[in-house]
Amino acid sequence: MSLARRFKTSISLRNRIFLAMTGLVVLSSFFMAIVTLYQYQEQSYDYHKTRLNRKELQLVKSLQNELRKSEESIDEEHLKAVFENEIYSIASIHNVDFSIYNLAGELLLQSNFIQENQPEELSSKPKLAADFQRQIMASESSVIIEPMNSDVGFFFSSYFKLRDIDYSPVAIVHLPYFEEDTFNKKELREFMIRISGVYFLLLIVALSLSYIVSTYITKNLKAIASVLSKTDFNAVNENIVLSAESAEIQILIDSYNKMIEALKSSAERLAKSEREQAWREMAKQVAHEIKNPLTPMRLQIQEFEHNYKQTEKIDPKELKEFAQTLIEQIDIMSNIATAFSDFAQFPKTKSSRIDLVAQSKRIIDLFNQVDIEFEHDTAQVEVTFDKDQWSRILTNLIKNAIEATEHQEQPYLAVKIRQTSNEVYIEVIDSGDGVQQELEERIFEPKFTTKNSGMGLGLAIVKKSIEYHGGQIHYSRRDEAQSCFKIQLPLNN
Repeated sequence: MSLARRFKTSISLRNRIFLAMTGLVVLSSFFMAIVTLYQYQEQSYDYHKTRLNRKELQLVKSLQNELRKSEESIDEEHLKAVFENEIYSIASIHNVDFSIYNLAGELLLQSNFIQENQPEELSSKPKLAADFQRQIMASESSVIIEPMNSDVGFFFSSYFKLRDIDYSPVAIVHLPYFEEDTFNKKELREFMIRISGVYFLLLIVALSLSYIVSTYITKNLKAIASVLSKTDFNAVNENIVLSAESAEIQILIDSYNKMIEALKSSAERLAKSEREQAWREMAKQVAHEIKNPLTPMRLQIQEFEHNYKQTEKIDPKELKEFAQTLIEQIDIMSNIATAFSDFAQFPKTKSSRIDLVAQSKRIIDLFNQVDIEFEHDTAQVEVTFDKDQWSRILTNLIKNAIEATEHQEQPYLAVKIRQTSNEVYIEVIDSGDGVQQELEERIFEPKFTTKNSGMGLGLAIVKKSIEYHGGQIHYSRRDEAQSCFKIQLPLNN
């Protein structure tokens, strides 16, 4: 991922801050509601449990006071007689209902003071279950059970042993407890509504703050991202001149500026090294190519000098052949110099609107000794191009095609021109063997050639000329029997 793309991605920080702040408020309100409800349940439970214990203690004291008033021994019959007349007054004083069982768990007495207001689940049973009766007798304190959970109120039942003055158990007392909780639940709902309003306001404040903070943070990041999006490692890049409002952003700017300075220095060193290397390679190639014609020239001159010393006469025919040989070798060196000059320094162009079809046909007609198929889908295609350079380009490609098929008895050569709405495509096709697939990427490199002769600059110059005019050239194998150079030129350049 490029640096510019990373910073464009980081600019979504504003959205992340929005989501973070919103999520924080929503989660905090959610957990606050859970904690509030849990705390309410716990407090209500503890409160009503404490009330039940207080009622139980008060009831025990009242019942024991009645036992102390009795002068008779406490058995089941006397127990029933003691409380039969007082059970209602005791229930009235303490505002509770309760039931008295004998130690075997059988119901003896039951008050009816507020029985009609209590849930049916808390009603006393005629006889306690044997296991439950034994649990009560074995317990040192009261046994409290919760028969059910309800939205109406809290339900408890307390079972405890009633002891006489000798601290001996004489009965089992059942104290049901019910407290309607409608008012408290209403208060809870009102509290939750109020706290929801508060958190809604907090959400609005959080979103506003997140917008302000994210704008503050991303302002400099956007400026940096704008500069990074224009950064080109092949161009001259400017430093970021920005007064950052945070130390972290300033560190980022300083790091970028240092990187640009280092990049400039590296690019200069690389360019210098590449230029030096290119000139060294060029010098080697020029020296190599010039030595080739110099060798036969040297041998020819030495032979001419040897013959002259022997006869001291100059044969006109021999002189003519000698001069012709020298002229040919000089022409070869001149062509070498011209080729290297064309490649090293692109000649000045004289671009004009030319008819690509007509110009191509004139070039093809020069090769009248070769059968070249010429196809074009329109009678005229006008492009902006240097006429002389186009002649050299097409001539070079056709010559390569002819050389690639000269060993074939029935070679196939074709030039095809096809026009679209914005571009024109020129294809030079031949039935030659082409180049190996692993070498296709190098076909336009300077000095690359698959021939035994030549300098390997022709296709490099062709590519350079086409790209100078805003076009492209590609090489491909159409199938096993055809090679194709495809040129793409813009119509409106």
